[in-house]
Amino acid sequence: METLEHVKVLETKVADLIDFVKRVREENASYQKRINELEVLIQGFKEERGRIQEGILSALGRLNTFEDTMEKKPSALPLKSTGDEHSEDGIVPSEDASTGSPDSTSGQSEDNVEHHNF
Repeated sequence: METLEHVKVLETKVADLIDFVKRVREENASYQKRINELEVLIQGFKEERGRIQEGILSALGRLNTFEDTMEKKPSALPLKSTGDEHSEDGIVPSEDASTGSPDSTSGQSEDNVEHHNF
């Protein structure tokens, strides 16, 4: 009878092993599916990184062109020059067309004027 019991124990172990192999295969298939999804994401990130790098290089090229242009021109923001109208900060008062006098309602005060240093 011991042989019969050994055979039953062996059958149980084989059945357990078959169940284990099925579970491992299912788990492996699940992992393989996830790996495929992640590879698609990685490819998307690589493409996006390439587009970002191209955008950065394009912006740097435009900036270099702009800087080259600014170096060639003495001033990109010319001021109106008709004599001694310039104040110490380089602001030229605008004139009211009807009176010929400085326009105090132009809305520009020293506080509102943007100063650009290039």
